[in-house]
Amino acid sequence: MLEIQQLNYSIGQFNLTIDKFTVKNKCIHTLLGNSGAGKSTLLNLIAGHLKPNSGNILLKGHSILNLKPNERKIALVFQNSLLFPHMNVVENIGYGLKVGKKDKNKMQTKINLWLKRMDLVGYDQRMPNELSGGEKKRVAIARALITDPELVLMDEPLNGLDPKLRNEMLELIKKIQRETSIAILYITHDFEEALKISDQISVIKEGQMIHTGTPKSLLFQPEDLSIIDFFSYYNKKNVFIKNRNFCLYKQKIVTDNDGYYYCILPPQGIIISTGDQGVITKKHFLKYGNIYQIDNHEESFYAFSPEDFKVGDPVNYLIQSEFIRFKKEL
Repeated sequence: MLEIQQLNYSIGQFNLTIDKFTVKNKCIHTLLGNSGAGKSTLLNLIAGHLKPNSGNILLKGHSILNLKPNERKIALVFQNSLLFPHMNVVENIGYGLKVGKKDKNKMQTKINLWLKRMDLVGYDQRMPNELSGGEKKRVAIARALITDPELVLMDEPLNGLDPKLRNEMLELIKKIQRETSIAILYITHDFEEALKISDQISVIKEGQMIHTGTPKSLLFQPEDLSIIDFFSYYNKKNVFIKNRNFCLYKQKIVTDNDGYYYCILPPQGIIISTGDQGVITKKHFLKYGNIYQIDNHEESFYAFSPEDFKVGDPVNYLIQSEFIRFKKEL
């Protein structure tokens, strides 16, 4: 679907270098990175708003570098909904079809379809100032997808929404993607959001891709330890190791190291079962299992399990030392 080859773009002191990057058809591919990492720069290069210094961008096997933004068959959804304030919901959604001079009957049929898909039936005559934040987001997404683009770029589209509405919108975007089979490049700095929505995740740092894989591989097998900075679910702790052993969450760990270290333990490195060593205080749902926050009456940590425990359940836990990674304290 989308393929980037040997792409380079520089401005000031910032340099974006992407050797190879692919977004597959019928896929939600998330680009995850902190502010200033290069996410929006890459999006603007793909959309045609910026010109690379070198390299190529292909869509369905054909270079789009020399095409204008409106010729690329790429739709964009921005952080701000950017609805036309003088147009009602139907007019906003149908704007792209009107610009494309579509047949009026076919145009109305498509608008009705998208009103239904986005749960906006009955909102057709409302003006943007009469819509909630979530409703504006749904109109913006419908306006982008109604033109049948080959690729949709979503730049932090759920910013500003409360957690409950954000989760509802994530489910809606996934539902729409399954129904339309469209390819989506989804940009976010939110790790949990990326885990929930993505088929594939790429992490960008300082203008370079440092990991690409499934959400599960990102969580459990990151290619670069610096990725762990994103992970609120990883257990991180400064420890002092003496005589090759130390205590972690009340359990003795034996290692080959000695001295001061930064200890990193992913949630799958802790096995939990029914017991009385700690209590589950939070539960985070993932599509391949659950992340549990556990309080052992002195401190809290995260464990992963495919089993269905509930908040408040008492549990035992066992740390698997082979999952621990160490970084030497300087």
